[in-house]
Amino acid sequence: MHVLGFDPHAFAHFRDERKRRRSKVTEQSIDEKLGRMVTRVVLPRVVMHSRHHYGAFSENFTGLELEDGGGRGTSGSHWEKRLLMNEIMTGSVDTRSVVSKMTLALLEDSGWYQANYSMADHLDWGRNQGTDFITSPCNLWKGAYHCNTTNFSGCTYNREAEGYCPIVTYSGDLPKWARYFPQANKGGQSSLADYCTYFVAYSDGSCTDTNSARAPDRMLGEVRGSNSRCMASSLVRTGFVRGSITQGNGCYQHRCVNNSLEVAVDGIWKACPEAGGPVQFPGFNGELICPAYNELCSNRPVSVSEQCANSCNLNGDCVNGKCHCFLGFHGHDCSKSELSRIHLYSII
Repeated sequence: MHVLGFDPHAFAHFRDERKRRRSKVTEQSIDEKLGRMVTRVVLPRVVMHSRHHYGAFSENFTGLELEDGGGRGTSGSHWEKRLLMNEIMTGSVDTRSVVSKMTLALLEDSGWYQANYSMADHLDWGRNQGTDFITSPCNLWKGAYHCNTTNFSGCTYNREAEGYCPIVTYSGDLPKWARYFPQANKGGQSSLADYCTYFVAYSDGSCTDTNSARAPDRMLGEVRGSNSRCMASSLVRTGFVRGSITQGNGCYQHRCVNNSLEVAVDGIWKACPEAGGPVQFPGFNGELICPAYNELCSNRPVSVSEQCANSCNLNGDCVNGKCHCFLGFHGHDCSKSELSRIHLYSII
């Protein structure tokens, strides 16, 4: 990707739709909420696809951060890992790296390519988490995107696995902006991810992999498979005990039917409360804690005031319900073209 144009040395040569040199590719500023200098890519298609990915249609979102850690060769030439995690253009390789629409958008915004966005991979991290996810420090994140103790296991952000919360005690103090604990030398395991703490999957913790080394616990009603997800649970078959940990996590089947999230234990399906909450099952003591419906069954609903007509036909940026058309397009939904499209090389 670097040789294709994802490189700060190439940014100065990026062109707009009229083949003029782009006046601005990145923007650098002191971010008071994050407490440090950040560099963001402000290219039109990068911003547009970022808005749709994160559900960030507020004017407070102005661009997608570049990595500021890792030193020469990493800083400034990769996406910020805190925000894109297993995207292929972050500064470290993950076991399941993906090429997102944001990376394809940057290459198209170079003026040298036309991207085929249908070939982009699905990036789970940060999806529909809203503007605050991008603009706030990670210790303010909600749900499985943040953990603060090593005492308990939990579910990974996408609920596909059970995980642990790795908190490291470093030999020296962390940067002031990365001090999420009273102890200045405690933080997450990745400096590229800004020392954020989040649940990391156990090597045998997958709920979707039927070949996992750890068999599902039938005494807890667990099942592993493609439609199983990690959920908090205190379930145990009647007549048995869970041991020292009365509240834990497990892998349970789910399905989305008739605008309802349903979960199954021992083949018995029950509907969950829309906002999430406990359900009980016959033959088991304890309860299973359902996630909210929107977490597993649909995208976060966008308020009417945030929506734009026809999503601006992907020819403009949607901000607070109004389309801001890219160069060469106009109309309330950016459907009218002022330029004949020039054939460009295709990405993928």
